[in-house]
Amino acid sequence: LSDEHYQGAYITDLAQQLFDEYGVALLDKPVNYFSDFAKGKISAQQKESLKRINIEFDVYYREESLYETGRVWEALEALQERGYVYEKDGAQWFKTTEFGDDKDRVLVKATGEPTYRLPDMAYHYHKAQRGFDFVVDLFGPDHHATAPQVLMGVQALGYPTDFVRTVLHQIVSLIRDGQQVKMSTRRGQYVTLDELVAEVGADSIRYFMVSRSGNSQVDFDLNLAVEKSDKNPVYYIQNAHVRCAGIFRKWEEAGYAPNADADGDISLLTHENELAFLRKALELSEV
Repeated sequence: LSDEHYQGAYITDLAQQLFDEYGVALLDKPVNYFSDFAKGKISAQQKESLKRINIEFDVYYREESLYETGRVWEALEALQERGYVYEKDGAQWFKTTEFGDDKDRVLVKATGEPTYRLPDMAYHYHKAQRGFDFVVDLFGPDHHATAPQVLMGVQALGYPTDFVRTVLHQIVSLIRDGQQVKMSTRRGQYVTLDELVAEVGADSIRYFMVSRSGNSQVDFDLNLAVEKSDKNPVYYIQNAHVRCAGIFRKWEEAGYAPNADADGDISLLTHENELAFLRKALELSEV
């Protein structure tokens, strides 16, 4: 691959898989065959990677389906009917200035190609039509400007702004031996989720990802994540879990049934130590 292309071993791996299966017959395949093959393979790999950290989606929604079903153009027509679209220089413009934007934005280029805004709006339009009460949108740091424009589209289509709840995420930095791990997708320098799971485990990944607000910078210390000491919060929590499991195991070995004391007289718990313990136990529901 030349320098102008994205680098990465996975690209050549995909090409090799195709060649092994079809050989020179690939010369007769249309361009979209290659992109469809790559999307299918990469999507399947992503699903398997997510399963390794116990994340599964009920529905995978393809942006292509918005074009295949005509929903992109339905959304455009709805915006036109509501008076929020006009034509200029052969392009279709969205009146975002009516919602506080500094300038209007192009929805469809003069070439007839939609910009990224239109399918985004079409997706939310369809989401509302499917009867959902609200939508939670996750935006990365390179798409922060997209969030307000999506909200403007939702408003223009006749839905309240609180129909969409946005969560803005920052980039997660990996730290090894006190130094940030340098990454660049264009140069093919990155650490995959599978590699991270193999190095630190799924529990550590899940903990460190949710221990900070999505809008906060997360520095994932790889050395700390595998340290077997109380400095590592995951190790500390796992240790506590093992101890709690041991208590329950001994409880069962002693012959106690789970609901043996369900009808016990709690009015007998009057000692200050007992009451202090109960007050502390009540805090567990807030954790």
